[in-house]
Amino acid sequence: MADKDLIKSGEQTLDVAIEDLLSVDAGDHVNSAKFNTMETALRELLTTMKSLSEPVEGKEPVLDEAGLNQLKQKYAAAINSCNAYTKFKFFDRKSGYGKGRLQCVRTIRSLLERDLAALNPVHQEDERTLSSVIAFGRMDEAVLDVADKDLVTVGENSSVRLPLEITTDAGVEKGFFTEESRAEDLETLFSKLQQEFPKKENPELKKFLGLLYDKDGNPDAGHLNIMNSIFKNLHKSMKDSNLTFEDIKYDEEEFIAQMMPLFSSLFGRSRADKEMLPFLDHPEKKEKLFAYLEAMDGLVSNYGMTVTGKLAVGSSVPNRNVAMSRVADAMGLGHIIAKAKKISITDKDGHVRNGVFQETAEGSDIRHMKADDPLFKVGDHPELMNDPEVKRQIADLQVLDYLCGNNDRHEGNVIYKVAEDENGNVRVLGITGIDNDRSFGKITKDDIRGFGFVTPPDMMKVIRQSTYDALCEITKEKAKLLLADLSISEDEISAFMKRQEDIVNAVKKGEIELLSDEQFAQRNLKDLREKAKYKGKKALKENTFEIVGNISGIIRKTSPEPEEKDLQYNKARLVSEAKFRKADNGSMYPDTLAAHADQLQHLLDTFKETKSWGHSNGSAYKWMEESIRNVIQAVREVQENPPQQGAPIPAETAEKMDRLYRQMRLASSKYLIEHPSPSSPMGVTRREGALSIYRMYPVRLDESRVKVRELDFSGVSAQNNNALKEKKPGLRQTIRNAKQKAIENPEIRLGDH
Repeated sequence: MADKDLIKSGEQTLDVAIEDLLSVDAGDHVNSAKFNTMETALRELLTTMKSLSEPVEGKEPVLDEAGLNQLKQKYAAAINSCNAYTKFKFFDRKSGYGKGRLQCVRTIRSLLERDLAALNPVHQEDERTLSSVIAFGRMDEAVLDVADKDLVTVGENSSVRLPLEITTDAGVEKGFFTEESRAEDLETLFSKLQQEFPKKENPELKKFLGLLYDKDGNPDAGHLNIMNSIFKNLHKSMKDSNLTFEDIKYDEEEFIAQMMPLFSSLFGRSRADKEMLPFLDHPEKKEKLFAYLEAMDGLVSNYGMTVTGKLAVGSSVPNRNVAMSRVADAMGLGHIIAKAKKISITDKDGHVRNGVFQETAEGSDIRHMKADDPLFKVGDHPELMNDPEVKRQIADLQVLDYLCGNNDRHEGNVIYKVAEDENGNVRVLGITGIDNDRSFGKITKDDIRGFGFVTPPDMMKVIRQSTYDALCEITKEKAKLLLADLSISEDEISAFMKRQEDIVNAVKKGEIELLSDEQFAQRNLKDLREKAKYKGKKALKENTFEIVGNISGIIRKTSPEPEEKDLQYNKARLVSEAKFRKADNGSMYPDTLAAHADQLQHLLDTFKETKSWGHSNGSAYKWMEESIRNVIQAVREVQENPPQQGAPIPAETAEKMDRLYRQMRLASSKYLIEHPSPSSPMGVTRREGALSIYRMYPVRLDESRVKVRELDFSGVSAQNNNALKEKKPGLRQTIRNAKQKAIENPEIRLGDH
């Protein structure tokens, strides 16, 4: 349905609501001054809308800047008059007349708030008509039918997301739908956990469940904070050992080594052995324990988001994406934040789901980099981030994050826009902030100084003059109008205004330097990345320039070079004379790569054979499959053009292989995260395959220690079987050995995330 057919310039929808308001039988009632003021404001708005949408030569005119400003002023006046009329009218009137009036005014105000939210980011250069703007603003009133699409669960908070495309006169907007979710309190979260793991059905978890409550049986936030620290340590230990829960389900020694610190932290060292014994030699009990730990991790994450962000309990989480998008648009910074708006969809089962549509940010995602991603070149040439426009955008994002209280701007929540020409030369065009749902809580400057990925004002160093000017124009009244339909509380808006005041005061004190657009060219990114001084000393926190701008460091952190322990599950470790190396001085050989390619092809064939009829593959599986095919193709190319006999493959090709394998491991880890507990034969097969891929690295060999001809794995299975037949220590001794190992070996000690 075309925009003009949907609303015919928008005024008719308001006409209907206003006529409903005026047609309510008033009897002998005399209208109040507030009602008359409201009626006048509404009619003036309708007149303005009609004049701005009147066809010229058969076409609706594009809105110019003067028309936009006039329209926004009329909308603001109409909303204010509705608010003035309904003020202190907390309950419906006793008479039918009073009830009818209130209902109509609330309907009108809701329409006005949505329209103004859609108008605020529009500028003359966007070349939008009034009809198209109003249509897109009211799209959340319509229900999009997406019955042919699969909902995908992603993220640590189990958000339901769905890829979508929305067509307007401005073009096709690609993005995803995130289902409505709420910030929840401790009691609600614990109640959900009890429903998922009833004590009667899970006796082995009884003591774990009991750890969450105080002696009076009430949920204990202090215990949850302890659990939070323990889970961070467990995740780090598992990650450092390149393990998943699936890996240690049948490996008793590894299970003890990984779980001993957790059991010791929860029950004390003296009781850890006793509490762990019921799980040993019982894979099904371990499975329940792992499911509980993952559920607890989600609970901790949800509660942590609510507490650290000081979000209002019961408030919408996805709506905070919309709130930050609107503020960015109002300040002229909409290009550095992924746009978001409220919407509803109808799913495959016919259920209407409320949520948020967020545009897809185009560019390089540090979490999902392809082997040929141009961001790798930026990492090799960090001076490319010194572009003046990039520095301006980072400075703007730094201000916007603090203003909106978004304390989650780590490197994974930024998309990098990188252009590459036909000669392979790259240029960084800018950045886009994504996943902004931890914003608009009641956090203060002191809260931020202690935690979170956000920079307090006295550590920002610089601010753009135009951004500062836009910041100063924000008033509490404007903020309320901007966020009126998003359930952002009065206290949260007050906190927003206090953060604005913090930035303004820091500028006035000289803690933040005002820079013109031209002056950013004279500032080196390296200097901007350095920590600012706080009370005469260098601050402990990194600023956004360091978090976002240090591409080389980000790539090293998110895709670290594999270490020797990463080969612990490679069967070739049993061949004592073959010393496997993955350092840069090792070399790759065609034969070892060919063995991997054959194994990967077998996996793809198995995936295809076990695919359930009618199953629609999700995005995580498609990415994993694509990355596997890329590795196979690259290996086949090496086989078609092999180096001289006995020689390693060229260094440039080896570097490409490293990147392809890295992409494949990232893709498999994404699949494993999204499919933690498959039950179907297809799901189990895919997960097992993903686990094997997750531990796969291109083998590099130290030429001084091993020759290619020594890579004979024919005897590995026999050696492995003989090793397994060796007498193992007793269960108690195994536990004691593992405990001692955990104490003495810093590699398996638990640290911060």
